[in-house]
Amino acid sequence: MAIEINDVNMLNDIQIKAENNRRFFSDVRSICFFTKDFAIEPTFITKPQDVIDLNVSGLDENHEFYKLIQSAYSQPFTPVLVVIYGNNTADSFTKLIETYKKHEKAFEVTNWVTNMDAKANKTFVESIVTYAKTDKEIQVGIALDIEKLTVTTALEYIKNANADNVAFIAEGNKNVKLGNWLTGALFGGTIGTKTPGSYIVHSTQIHGFVQETYSSTEQASMKGAGLTYLSKPTQGYFHVVGGLNSDNKMFTELNIIKIWLQDRIRKDITVFQVTNDKIPNNDSGKNMIRAIIMEDLRIAANMGMLMTDDSGNVFGTIVETDENGNKVKIQLGNLNIEGITQESLREGTFKFDLRVTYLNGARHITLRGTVTTEGGFWSGPGHVLWCCGLGNP
Repeated sequence: MAIEINDVNMLNDIQIKAENNRRFFSDVRSICFFTKDFAIEPTFITKPQDVIDLNVSGLDENHEFYKLIQSAYSQPFTPVLVVIYGNNTADSFTKLIETYKKHEKAFEVTNWVTNMDAKANKTFVESIVTYAKTDKEIQVGIALDIEKLTVTTALEYIKNANADNVAFIAEGNKNVKLGNWLTGALFGGTIGTKTPGSYIVHSTQIHGFVQETYSSTEQASMKGAGLTYLSKPTQGYFHVVGGLNSDNKMFTELNIIKIWLQDRIRKDITVFQVTNDKIPNNDSGKNMIRAIIMEDLRIAANMGMLMTDDSGNVFGTIVETDENGNKVKIQLGNLNIEGITQESLREGTFKFDLRVTYLNGARHITLRGTVTTEGGFWSGPGHVLWCCGLGNP
């Protein structure tokens, strides 16, 4: 099957024979808004009216799921790939997403977003987190209605989740009553719109919302726990505070960059393997793999994802000043490719360790894995390293 979508994640006119072909269609900006209230087959939409046009009984302009999607299209920029899906028989997210993936109309998506009633569906929400911890190729966004839960209860959801690819977003009473869902606006207006490296989730401006009534204590608690919420207006503009996943360490945008980088490397090495009959089992073969990875890193750096030194080297050394005024040298990253053997060539596997620095300089991305001829990417331990030369964030 040929790769057909022309995008930052894609190639054109490359033939690949692999059971995992569909993963090559992924776009890290893609979103699936899902619900367990209705049965809706995977449907690509371009505007909120498309949801109404499905004529699903009970799903109208007043339903919260519709409001979530409407909010995704409420910002100045339009999301590039939105899919909606509903499964009202699945009793866990694992069953919901597995059923989705088996559907003939399913699209490959990275971001899975819902505003289901977390209080009434606590067990199901917990199942979302459980599944997400087993699938590091997705980013999850879960809306928490503060009026139904209270801030204290919402913080318990985050503490219990502790997942580096699941974000919880606080939905205030005032905006929910107006049909404004911050989760939809954030994923639709920023994550689903711009290429990785071109945005910062935690300072995204939000348009068309009103000021919430969070107390200073509540805001401090939410920020400290990593619960994303809408700020008080600054010069008339609201912006997103937090932008962290529920481990309270991983920025949502950084996780998406990690997914992009992992997908890109897997795709390009897989294409290299299936289009080259002979790969030397010596330093020459390792250098061929290194050249592919380095080109992907160059693209990532040019898109604003990765930090480089003055010469544009993602593995270079920079000098920073610490809080005590001392000059500190920081190595931005490194790449190690394990030796290529006759056995690994027969198996079609390449193993490597890669560490690069996110552009804001506060975090490193570490990928350790094996890329196979069938498009697989097996991550090893130490997937993301949370440290830097100037201390922990």
